Amino acid sequence: EASVDAECPKLSQVGTLRVDLQAALKLLELDCNGIVAVTVEVPGEEQVRHISKSDCLHPFEHGFAPGAAVVTITPEPPSAKAGTATCGATVTPGQLVVAECSKNP
Repeated sequence: EASVDAECPKLSQVGTLRVDLQAALKLLELDCNGIVAVTVEVPGEEQVRHISKSDCLHPFEHGFAPGAAVVTITPEPPSAKAGTATCGATVTPGQLVVAECSKNP
């Protein structure tokens, strides 16, 4: 009887939320050229992420425990007219999920 020794990585307990920053800004009637940066707030984390204008073209990805995952997107400089957007989805361990965004009232 043949056997093979193998090491398998531990199954991931987190899933990844991907936010299309360009789409989120479009909801706010902005684009990457019209901002200095984007702030992404992750609930439960003290440190806010500042994403530069040049990195705005790339999606934001963050690992979350299974269940509802939400982030708040704020353009910099902040604009009362533009406001903020909330992006979220239900995260499954080991999976990438694309967030749906909506403009906050």
